[in-house]
Amino acid sequence: MMPKEKAIKLVNNFYQRFPLTMNVITTKGDLSWEYDNWEEAKQCALITANECLHTCVESMIYYWNEVKQEINKL
Repeated sequence: MMPKEKAIKLVNNFYQRFPLTMNVITTKGDLSWEYDNWEEAKQCALITANECLHTCVESMIYYWNEVKQEINKL
């Protein structure tokens, strides 16, 4: 899975766990709807990526750093 795909998957996994409070149309390309808890979901995904960085083998460090960059772009 490419870093951008993994980033979207991680954020969406957390995002779907938060209650829906309001919907707003966004212009962020891949996602057509954005809700109040999007930033919280991104923070949870970044925490997950950081945990993976601390426990993964050296060959995966580059991949997880790329995932973190993609999360921040969302």
